[in-house]
Amino acid sequence: MNKTNSNRGFCIITGLATCKAEHTLTQSEAALICKEKIISESNLEVYNNTRIKTRNLVIPPDSTPEELKVNPSIPNPYVEKNNYASPLQVEKLDSGLDLTTFPASPPESKTPLNEKSFESQSYGYTGKTIDQLQLDERFNLFEHYSKALIIDASKRALIKANVNPQDIGEVVFVTNTGFHAPHLQQPLFEEVGISEDAVLNNLMGMGCGGGISGLRLGYEHCLANPERIVLLVVVDISSVHTTYRDTKLDVILHAIFSDGCAAAVMKYSKTEIPGKLCIDGQFSKFVPNTKDGIDVTFDAESVKCTLSKNLPNYIKQGLGKYVTDFLKNKHNMTDSEISHWSIHPGGTKILEAVQAAMNLAEDDLQDSWNVLNEYGNMLAPSVLYVMEKLMERLEQSPTSLENQTQHGVAISFSPG
Repeated sequence: MNKTNSNRGFCIITGLATCKAEHTLTQSEAALICKEKIISESNLEVYNNTRIKTRNLVIPPDSTPEELKVNPSIPNPYVEKNNYASPLQVEKLDSGLDLTTFPASPPESKTPLNEKSFESQSYGYTGKTIDQLQLDERFNLFEHYSKALIIDASKRALIKANVNPQDIGEVVFVTNTGFHAPHLQQPLFEEVGISEDAVLNNLMGMGCGGGISGLRLGYEHCLANPERIVLLVVVDISSVHTTYRDTKLDVILHAIFSDGCAAAVMKYSKTEIPGKLCIDGQFSKFVPNTKDGIDVTFDAESVKCTLSKNLPNYIKQGLGKYVTDFLKNKHNMTDSEISHWSIHPGGTKILEAVQAAMNLAEDDLQDSWNVLNEYGNMLAPSVLYVMEKLMERLEQSPTSLENQTQHGVAISFSPG
């Protein structure tokens, strides 16, 4: 993020926004629901060790078959009835676009929905509960419920950046939990108003590392095409893939995963911009003999994420050297010069492993622990929620940034 000098220039995050899924669920409520689904008491012990207080889901795990019926020809009412964000008061952007009414309610679609195209997708699930759905039904639910989240986060990121949607030249779209091209990305063009000439990049299946992968791709696009402004959109909805198998792994997935969406506006700058996150480098490391660490796949029923008990050890053993070498070889820096750590809040063992690998105290990862406590693990969007908390802290203490550059590192973990 902020760094002293770069021959290539910088990628500036000019606007970052996140949004909550509609339903808030406490861990005690979630554990009770799992218990009612005939999950053994021994497996339920997982809930006591998560350090998660609440999570937000678009579909509660105890939804009835009637509640799972979705009529796609009716606009998703989510944005209209959410109460987590009041309408933003912005008069007009410099470009002349008026966005003052958002996010009170989304605009009507420019293109009418083709009802016939939805009929073949079986949006009504008569007699089924969430754990009985097939994969295609879950993907249809993802498409329906992700739309409002995508619109919300994207429009608020654009407002914060003071950027007209028509000025976006590149879109990076990231998800793990839905697949339906091009339907998932259509709201960006039809509802948000992104230019039809914008280049669309889909990044899928990167697991919890999807958010960082999207930032890396946006960073490279900004440097390769300085005239283009990039919109990054990251959305994952784990609740549509709920199943109730009485295994410890399945209960772990119930206990930590949740839903979320984040968007970021990124643009090139020759120099740093005070008070903004300025990306000045990125790296990715493939670690041999760790393919069991995070495994993302799907079967006829749902998308599946398998987390190995060895994952924390892989992080402890390898992360420190990789980060230290990157800082030294690319930036001539040491770990001690890093003021801010934005780590993917994958769970207590993940954050503890990072602290051990980098010789950090819990306070050094406070933003990550706070996101884990408030939201759980939202997969790919999670690290952007952590970065948002960092930006909010810095904005509340502007004097801490006067006449100085503070350095930060953001890290997440993908399959492989």
